[in-house]
Amino acid sequence: MNIEEIEERTIRSIQNYCYGEKVKLDSAFREDLDLDRIDKIELVMALEEVFEIDISDKDAESIFTVKEMVDYLAKRLLPNVLNF
Repeated sequence: MNIEEIEERTIRSIQNYCYGEKVKLDSAFREDLDLDRIDKIELVMALEEVFEIDISDKDAESIFTVKEMVDYLAKRLLPNVLNF
């Protein structure tokens, strides 16, 4: 797995919750994609399944944009490749 695959899979998963909104890396979950708290919880659960990892509630609460989510996942999945 590489950063491009993480980005693609993340955006594809987020798109399922955005009801026609265009998902971009700089999209904010609330402001740009109109995801409410429940949508975000469901999205985090879906990403946990897609990437087969656990995302703590504390970590999820500190992620506000698609880019932040991609960076978080990359850090978790590619710890020896990326230095954040």
